[in-house]
Amino acid sequence: MKIKVLFVFLLALYGYTSHGQQVIFQKLSWQEAKAKAKKEGKDIFVDIYTTWCGPCKKMAKEVFSQKKVGDFVNHHFIALSLDAEKESQHGFFKSFKANAYPTYYWLDADGNLYDTQSGYYPADEFIKLSKQAILSKLPGQYADARTKWQQGDRSVEFVEHFLYDVMSKVYPDSVRPYLNHFLGSLSSEQLASAKIGRLLHDFTYTIRRDSVWQTLVTYNDVYQKQLGNSFGKKMYMNLVRVPLVTSRENAGEYDKQRIILSETEFPNKKMYHDIFAMEQTLRQKNYSSALKKALEIGQANEDHFPNLYSEIIYSFILADFFADNYTPDATQMADMQRLADRAFELDPSQCTLLYKAASMARADKFQQAYELLASLPFYGEPTLSSAVYAKLNLKRIRTNNK
Repeated sequence: MKIKVLFVFLLALYGYTSHGQQVIFQKLSWQEAKAKAKKEGKDIFVDIYTTWCGPCKKMAKEVFSQKKVGDFVNHHFIALSLDAEKESQHGFFKSFKANAYPTYYWLDADGNLYDTQSGYYPADEFIKLSKQAILSKLPGQYADARTKWQQGDRSVEFVEHFLYDVMSKVYPDSVRPYLNHFLGSLSSEQLASAKIGRLLHDFTYTIRRDSVWQTLVTYNDVYQKQLGNSFGKKMYMNLVRVPLVTSRENAGEYDKQRIILSETEFPNKKMYHDIFAMEQTLRQKNYSSALKKALEIGQANEDHFPNLYSEIIYSFILADFFADNYTPDATQMADMQRLADRAFELDPSQCTLLYKAASMARADKFQQAYELLASLPFYGEPTLSSAVYAKLNLKRIRTNNK
């Protein structure tokens, strides 16, 4: 009996140490991890996650739990798994800072970075990345790129590689200062080019009084015409979604961003002001008012922002409009269906088709919704993010069409 209890205790302890995964994540300080790696002749692997991150949970459940992944990682690395929020004082974060989750770091036993990547990867691809990281020459790439920068290389292709592929992995906080310096050296004609639009499109930014922000607002319409809906989607993210998240996490930072926005004249300023007000109403679960405002905004701006309806519906999904624990009234269901119909008409894709089907299901039109889903393979991207797919609650369609 004592042996059985001990076995159960050890199993529970192992589960705690490794998050129930085949990869053995050890509870070590940064100094302890480096010392152990040197003693065992291994490198170091660090997984940075948060408790609210969907892809982080998927990696833990589907990838780190696989034996082949565990066998590879445990053989080559001392592995740490750190919560970016709850373990922010861990010594690792004195040298490295993740800007997305999950983010993975492969390092030598002295803590020198081999490589870093972010996002979800299937098991075989993750193992491939790990093998490539061991052979990586990232420190050398940074030294070479820094030399080219100092020698005056300012081609867009080089700057993109230097800042996004190299510096973002080694010194992420330096990317924006370097980007500002680069933009400040360009002429108006150069700034209005599609190459610069794409460079800024790929940069994850917050609102600051700097060249990044000023270039974006000055050439907003130019980049919108050059790059299409993807640029409008990125502006929506940074003018609406990021400030809303910031308002919950850092009120002081949020106030700074709103002041900058109010003081800056830029295209579509009224539209974004109206959207933000609608989003705040939606956060309070005032669906009726938010839906009316959403339709007004969409109709007023659909000519130059055709995927606006899709962005707005995404917000309603996040606000649990489609959840089982909420039952909309007939007017709300009709308004949502109008939003979804227009989203699909202006930007037909798998994503907007799913919105249309879900809106029909909300109105109890299950057969029509089911028929729409049958045509899903005939449409292409964008597809709906897996992080919010479950919140769309499409299972009700299947349940009512057995």
